[in-house]
Amino acid sequence: MNVLRLRPATPEDHPTFARLFEELGIDDAVPDAERFARDFAPTTWIATRGDEPVAYTFVQALKGVGYIRHIVVDPSARRGGVGRFVMSEVARYFRDAGCTRWCLNVKPENAAARSLYEAFGMREVYGAHVVRVPWASAERLPSSEGSDSIAAEPLAAELEPVFEVAFDLPLGLLAARSASKTVLGVRSAAGEPLGVASFDPGFPGAFPFRARSAAVARALMEACRALRVPIVDPDKPWRETDLQLFVEDDEALVGSLLAVGGTVPLTTLHYRGDLGGAPV
Repeated sequence: MNVLRLRPATPEDHPTFARLFEELGIDDAVPDAERFARDFAPTTWIATRGDEPVAYTFVQALKGVGYIRHIVVDPSARRGGVGRFVMSEVARYFRDAGCTRWCLNVKPENAAARSLYEAFGMREVYGAHVVRVPWASAERLPSSEGSDSIAAEPLAAELEPVFEVAFDLPLGLLAARSASKTVLGVRSAAGEPLGVASFDPGFPGAFPFRARSAAVARALMEACRALRVPIVDPDKPWRETDLQLFVEDDEALVGSLLAVGGTVPLTTLHYRGDLGGAPV
């Protein structure tokens, strides 16, 4: 029977994940089996029709908010209700986890996906950009604001909710990231949150990456650089030379990063919505 089912992923699902990951159409290295087992499999679900994998979704149930990080349907199974099925099952999972809202990012040109998400009550909130910046470019950004010196440091766990509220991040996102990444923060002399970055040196990249100014962005990038590890990747040479930042709802910061040599390989739209009932 060709019944659709959604089951938890296991480390043995890495070949399926790797194959479908390529369908995201992004210039990121496919996570290897070790990273998949550690960072993805615990909250990844595999959709099957019969015994055949036809989709996967990588999700995070945070404090009241469900974050769909990836949702990919096999090209051979598209326009057959698989995406709608996965969204319905993920919505059920989020509601069971206590979430009342959900969010995701989608390419602006992906009209079919946007239509699907809007059918589930999601709406565009803002735009976001992936920005790749050569490591040395941080030195071309301002180093301070007026008389105030700026430095980034590892963010204490008790401060994570403060920074999440200040930057309109889902509560619990930084804690979820800090399990395997380094969360860095910048504060003013009065303790006001000025910037935050969750840095993955093995990628290398920072998500989220929020900075009130170009000088704050420099401080975060320099702190990331201090944590950098050597990477050799002939297939994705940018990983050897650049830092990838995910900048949300901040065109001014994107402009500052482009002015010092950054490039934008990907633009997305951030969608949010309430976790209601059945899709329309």
